[in-house]
Amino acid sequence: MDEGLWEVTYKPIKNHLDDNASLDGCMYETYGDELDFVKAQPNENIWTYCDDGENGWLTSGYHFVNRLGYVICEKPFTDEHEVHLYSVEDFD
Repeated sequence: MDEGLWEVTYKPIKNHLDDNASLDGCMYETYGDELDFVKAQPNENIWTYCDDGENGWLTSGYHFVNRLGYVICEKPFTDEHEVHLYSVEDFD
């Protein structure tokens, strides 16, 4: 699934705790009040923003490994998905 289709399908919500949040204002941090808010959401509405040093992607659900942050969406997912955001090759 590409990023545009993902946005239209799942409808990410703006981070109401940080006016300067990444990912167009939709990323929640991995600590503090923002993480508390994320953990209070149903898993089906959480997407984890990951990076392995070469690629960035969103994966459905709450994950811990390689996480940079989280996105909460209005619409829940029903199947596992990954959304490619970037790779180092995109910058060559």
